[in-house]
Amino acid sequence: MGAFFSRIWPHLLVVAAVLGGLWYVDHRGYQRARKDFQMDQLKIRAMFDGLLRDSEGRMAGVIRFQDRDLADKIAAVKVYHRTIIQPAIEKEIAHDPALARPDARMSDGLWRQLNAALAGSACSRRADGGIECALPAAATVARPDVGDAGAGDVAERRTE
Repeated sequence: MGAFFSRIWPHLLVVAAVLGGLWYVDHRGYQRARKDFQMDQLKIRAMFDGLLRDSEGRMAGVIRFQDRDLADKIAAVKVYHRTIIQPAIEKEIAHDPALARPDARMSDGLWRQLNAALAGSACSRRADGGIECALPAAATVARPDVGDAGAGDVAERRTE
């Protein structure tokens, strides 16, 4: 049996060396594939992070725009209320002697002013179930020559 192994021993060493070389090459390929996969993962993650930052930036811009737009609409409503509705109602109350009595009802002029105020800031129902209100433009409301003209005319007509 010793003579048999002494003849096969060099062949077994060659086979073991070839198998070891194949394993080494395969293992190096496996390690390289893992490293490439991890690098691809990092590149994809970096790309998604960049896209996310861009998306967040665009979203922040939209939110800032909508916030400014909402603030402008609220300011327009406040200006409309302060310059048109409130003075008109105050003038009607001041010029209406019937409101001084406790049993008095609202005058026709006050009803007209309330209806005009409601018509000026009319709201309508949207298809999605929300409410949409039409607001006057801020530039036209802020004009001093327009602000009290309607209310004064009504009060003057009433006193005639």
